[in-house]
Order: sequence, then structure tokens, then C-alpha cells
Amino acid sequence: MKIKYQISDIKITNRILKKSGKFLILHFIFAFLFLIFNFSSAHAWKVPLEVSTTSDTGKKVYNKLVVGIEQGATDGFDNLWDTPSLVSDPNQDSQVLLKAYLNNENEVRDDMKRLWKDIRGTAPNGTTTSWDITIDSVPAGKSVVINWDIPEGIVGKGERLMLKDNDKVDADNKPVQMDMTQVSSYTFEAGETGARSLSLSLSRSKSHHSKSSSGLGCGTIKSYHNDFRDGNGKIASIILLFLPVILVRLKRLTRVRLSI
Repeated sequence: MKIKYQISDIKITNRILKKSGKFLILHFIFAFLFLIFNFSSAHAWKVPLEVSTTSDTGKKVYNKLVVGIEQGATDGFDNLWDTPSLVSDPNQDSQVLLKAYLNNENEVRDDMKRLWKDIRGTAPNGTTTSWDITIDSVPAGKSVVINWDIPEGIVGKGERLMLKDNDKVDADNKPVQMDMTQVSSYTFEAGETGARSLSLSLSRSKSHHSKSSSGLGCGTIKSYHNDFRDGNGKIASIILLFLPVILVRLKRLTRVRLSI
């Protein structure tokens, strides 16, 4: 009889261990999802811009630029995210019709001060992140077109993504600027110098009452969810973390009621 009781106790213990193991596994899974939602859902995105003109034969000449935000990136050159520009033509006899690049004056090395891709780090509300763009070597009178795609969700609450032409003023004698979520392109005519200075800025208001606007397109966006940046997101994260415990409790209560 004693042996039978021992065997029975071992079986019960095994069952408890199995249930505890399953619960722990389930809890670890939800904890892992909790970490993914709270850390991977940081405001990280990339937006491509195409700067183009046409040759005398009608051939399209263009450069691709990329700006973006990534947690862990810096304002200097980052090997992981940034790409230096290739502004020289290997054929010295051919005329370069277009040089478009992002200026990175925060970098000490001269060969890394001109970029085709410049990813900046995340910043708190009340600050502005800016990218300076230079468009050079375009013959006078040629039209230059800048195209971009801003997918829905890139610009959060209280944020504005603006493109400013530093070499052209409006009726109020201020640099021409536009909300990049409202338009998808900007065209200007190259001047005699062939150089044009533009800037792209992401401003973050401390107030979250401003309504964010969204544009159309298929730009690159990475794990960004507006809801997880406000109070509702924090509540959802806490619920997600403790969901396994809640489910186990509900299951036990259901079993008790059925046994009664």
C-alpha cells in the first residue's frame, strides 16, 4: 500500500510540475511579446526621396536619398545605418548632371560628411531633427523633381515633417516650405550656380493635441504603433504582460463552477 501511495504522489507531483512548466512557458512567451511591443515599437522609420532631372536627350538622371529615425542611431556617421554618397563620376570625360546628397556636418571625417542615407536617433518631444540636402551640378534652367512617399503612421501626434527650400521665398519673404504628408513631390528650376539648399525637419511638439496627418505611398516603416506611445498603449502592455495569469485564474474558476 505504501508503494502505491508513493507512486500516486509521484504522479500527482509530475502533473503539478507539467502544469507549472506549461504555465511558465506561456508566461515567458507573453513576457517576450511584451518586450517586443515596448522596445521594437519605438518610433523607427525610413523615407526614401528621389531627386531627378533629365539630360538633353530626355534621359532621366537621379539620386536616391533616405532619411529616417532609428533607436540607437547618432547624428554622426553610423556604419550600421548610414551610407556615404558617391558624388564623383568614374568617367572623367562625362558631364555630371546631378549631385544630390545629405550634409552631415556632425561627422569629423570629410569622406563621411556627404551621405545618401542618413538615419538619426530618436529624440524627446519639444525637439526638432533636421537633415540638410544639397542638390548640385544641375545646368541652369533644368527642372529638378523631388519625389517621396510617406506611409500612414509615420508622423505621430504632435509631429510635423516639413521640407523647406532655403533658396526660394514665398509672398511673405520666407523660405518656401511644405508639409510632406500633404504633398508627394516638389519641383524647382536650377539657377545659374547649379546648387540648391533644402532642409527636411521633423518637429515634435510637447503637446499631443495637434492632429497628425497622413499621406499616401509605400515608404519604409518599421514596427511603429501610435497607440503604444500614449497612456492607452501602456495599459495594453500591462494587460498583455499579465494575460497568462488572468487566463489561468479564469480557467480555475471555470473548473470549480463545473465541479459544483
